[in-house]
Amino acid sequence: MAELISGKVTQQPNDKPASRLKILFNLYNLLEDPCSRFSVYLSALNLAINGKVTEHVLPSFKQIDSFLKGWNIGVLDQRQLFLTISNVLKERKSLAKESFKFLTKYMATLSGEDAPVLGQAKDEAVCTIVEFVKTPDMFQLIVMSCGISKMLHSTFVVLFLLCACSS
Repeated sequence: MAELISGKVTQQPNDKPASRLKILFNLYNLLEDPCSRFSVYLSALNLAINGKVTEHVLPSFKQIDSFLKGWNIGVLDQRQLFLTISNVLKERKSLAKESFKFLTKYMATLSGEDAPVLGQAKDEAVCTIVEFVKTPDMFQLIVMSCGISKMLHSTFVVLFLLCACSS
Protein backbone atom coordinates (compact mmCIF):
# COMPACT_ATOMS: atom_id res chain seq x y z
CA MET A 1 0.00 0.00 0.00
CA ALA A 2 2.84 2.41 0.90
CA GLU A 3 4.53 1.82 -2.45
CA LEU A 4 1.27 2.49 -4.27
CA ILE A 5 0.77 5.77 -2.40
CA SER A 6 4.36 6.90 -2.88
CA GLY A 7 4.12 6.00 -6.56
CA LYS A 8 1.08 8.25 -6.99
CA VAL A 9 2.66 11.09 -5.02
CA THR A 10 5.85 11.04 -7.11
CA GLN A 11 4.18 10.90 -10.54
CA GLN A 12 4.44 14.65 -11.10
CA PRO A 13 7.62 15.74 -9.32
CA ASN A 14 7.50 19.32 -10.60
CA ASP A 15 3.99 19.99 -9.27
CA LYS A 16 4.41 21.27 -5.69
CA PRO A 17 7.35 18.98 -4.86
CA ALA A 18 7.79 20.37 -1.33
CA SER A 19 4.18 19.53 -0.47
CA ARG A 20 4.55 16.09 -1.99
CA LEU A 21 7.67 15.51 0.12
CA LYS A 22 5.72 16.36 3.27
CA ILE A 23 3.16 13.73 2.33
CA LEU A 24 5.89 11.13 1.79
CA PHE A 25 7.66 11.95 5.06
CA ASN A 26 4.35 11.73 6.93
CA LEU A 27 3.72 8.37 5.31
CA TYR A 28 7.24 7.28 6.24
CA ASN A 29 6.62 8.14 9.89
CA LEU A 30 3.40 6.12 9.94
CA LEU A 31 5.01 2.95 8.62
CA GLU A 32 6.46 0.20 10.76
CA ASP A 33 7.67 -2.21 8.08
CA PRO A 34 11.39 -1.53 7.41
CA CYS A 35 11.19 -2.44 3.71
CA SER A 36 8.26 -0.11 3.15
CA ARG A 37 10.01 2.68 5.05
CA PHE A 38 13.10 2.34 2.86
CA SER A 39 10.98 2.32 -0.28
CA VAL A 40 9.14 5.48 0.76
CA TYR A 41 12.39 7.20 1.77
CA LEU A 42 13.91 6.37 -1.61
CA SER A 43 10.79 7.71 -3.32
CA ALA A 44 11.10 10.93 -1.32
CA LEU A 45 14.77 11.24 -2.21
CA ASN A 46 14.05 10.75 -5.91
CA LEU A 47 11.15 13.20 -5.75
CA ALA A 48 13.42 15.79 -4.16
CA ILE A 49 15.99 15.27 -6.91
CA ASN A 50 13.49 15.34 -9.78
CA GLY A 51 11.52 18.23 -8.26
CA LYS A 52 14.74 20.15 -7.58
CA VAL A 53 14.01 20.57 -3.86
CA THR A 54 16.88 18.56 -2.39
CA GLU A 55 17.29 21.08 0.41
CA HIS A 56 14.27 19.43 2.03
CA VAL A 57 16.01 16.05 2.33
CA LEU A 58 19.48 17.26 3.34
CA PRO A 59 18.77 17.09 7.10
CA SER A 60 17.78 13.44 6.80
CA PHE A 61 21.25 12.51 5.52
CA LYS A 62 22.66 12.99 9.02
CA GLN A 63 20.42 10.14 10.19
CA ILE A 64 21.24 7.65 7.43
CA ASP A 65 23.36 5.39 9.65
CA SER A 66 20.49 5.15 12.11
CA PHE A 67 18.01 4.59 9.29
CA LEU A 68 20.16 1.82 7.83
CA LYS A 69 20.04 -0.12 11.08
CA GLY A 70 16.26 0.06 11.08
CA TRP A 71 15.81 -0.68 7.40
CA ASN A 72 18.08 -3.73 7.37
CA ILE A 73 18.57 -3.44 3.61
CA GLY A 74 20.94 -5.35 1.36
CA VAL A 75 24.24 -4.21 -0.07
CA LEU A 76 22.80 -3.28 -3.48
CA ASP A 77 20.24 -0.96 -1.89
CA GLN A 78 22.96 0.55 0.31
CA ARG A 79 25.10 1.21 -2.76
CA GLN A 80 22.24 2.91 -4.56
CA LEU A 81 21.46 5.03 -1.50
CA PHE A 82 25.06 6.08 -0.80
CA LEU A 83 25.73 6.97 -4.42
CA THR A 84 22.49 8.95 -4.76
CA ILE A 85 23.18 10.90 -1.57
CA SER A 86 26.76 11.56 -2.61
CA ASN A 87 25.57 12.96 -5.94
CA VAL A 88 23.00 15.20 -4.23
CA LEU A 89 25.63 16.55 -1.86
CA LYS A 90 28.19 16.99 -4.66
CA GLU A 91 25.91 19.54 -6.31
CA ARG A 92 26.36 21.78 -3.28
CA LYS A 93 29.96 22.96 -3.11
CA SER A 94 29.71 23.64 0.63
CA LEU A 95 28.93 19.96 1.28
CA ALA A 96 31.94 18.41 -0.49
CA LYS A 97 33.17 16.69 2.67
CA GLU A 98 29.80 15.07 3.27
CA SER A 99 29.62 13.99 -0.37
CA PHE A 100 33.04 12.39 -0.03
CA LYS A 101 31.95 10.52 3.11
CA PHE A 102 29.01 8.95 1.28
CA LEU A 103 31.16 8.18 -1.73
CA THR A 104 33.63 6.32 0.48
CA LYS A 105 30.73 4.47 2.13
CA TYR A 106 29.63 3.46 -1.35
CA MET A 107 33.13 2.26 -2.23
CA ALA A 108 33.39 0.31 1.04
CA THR A 109 30.35 -1.75 0.00
CA LEU A 110 32.37 -3.01 -2.96
CA SER A 111 35.03 -4.66 -0.82
CA GLY A 112 35.20 -8.36 -1.62
CA GLU A 113 33.25 -8.13 -4.87
CA ASP A 114 34.28 -9.86 -8.08
CA ALA A 115 35.77 -8.22 -11.18
CA PRO A 116 32.50 -7.51 -13.09
CA VAL A 117 30.97 -5.67 -10.12
CA LEU A 118 34.18 -3.76 -9.50
CA GLY A 119 34.39 -2.87 -13.18
CA GLN A 120 31.01 -1.15 -12.94
CA ALA A 121 32.33 1.13 -10.19
CA LYS A 122 35.36 2.53 -12.03
CA ASP A 123 33.85 5.99 -12.51
CA GLU A 124 32.96 6.27 -8.84
CA ALA A 125 36.43 5.04 -7.86
CA VAL A 126 38.06 7.74 -9.95
CA CYS A 127 35.67 10.33 -8.52
CA THR A 128 36.59 9.21 -4.99
CA ILE A 129 40.29 9.76 -5.64
CA VAL A 130 39.69 13.11 -7.34
CA GLU A 131 37.53 14.34 -4.45
CA PHE A 132 40.13 13.18 -1.94
CA VAL A 133 42.89 15.09 -3.73
CA LYS A 134 40.75 18.20 -4.34
CA THR A 135 39.82 18.65 -0.69
CA PRO A 136 42.92 19.92 1.15
CA ASP A 137 41.70 19.27 4.67
CA MET A 138 40.31 15.82 3.85
CA PHE A 139 43.48 14.07 4.99
CA GLN A 140 43.22 15.68 8.41
CA LEU A 141 39.56 14.70 8.63
CA ILE A 142 40.36 11.10 7.75
CA VAL A 143 43.18 10.83 10.26
CA MET A 144 40.89 12.18 12.98
CA SER A 145 37.99 9.86 12.17
CA CYS A 146 38.69 6.17 12.61
CA GLY A 147 35.48 5.12 10.86
CA ILE A 148 36.24 7.16 7.76
CA SER A 149 39.83 5.93 7.86
CA LYS A 150 38.60 2.33 7.73
CA MET A 151 36.27 3.17 4.85
CA LEU A 152 39.07 4.90 2.99
CA HIS A 153 41.27 1.84 3.48
CA SER A 154 38.49 -0.29 1.98
CA THR A 155 38.15 2.22 -0.83
CA PHE A 156 41.82 2.01 -1.71
CA VAL A 157 41.68 -1.79 -1.61
CA VAL A 158 38.77 -1.63 -4.05
CA LEU A 159 40.63 0.90 -6.21
CA PHE A 160 43.65 -1.37 -6.31
CA LEU A 161 41.43 -4.26 -7.42
CA LEU A 162 39.81 -2.04 -10.06
CA CYS A 163 43.22 -1.17 -11.47
CA ALA A 164 44.21 -4.82 -11.48
CA CYS A 165 40.99 -5.80 -13.27
CA SER A 166 41.36 -3.15 -15.93
CA SER A 167 44.90 -4.04 -16.93
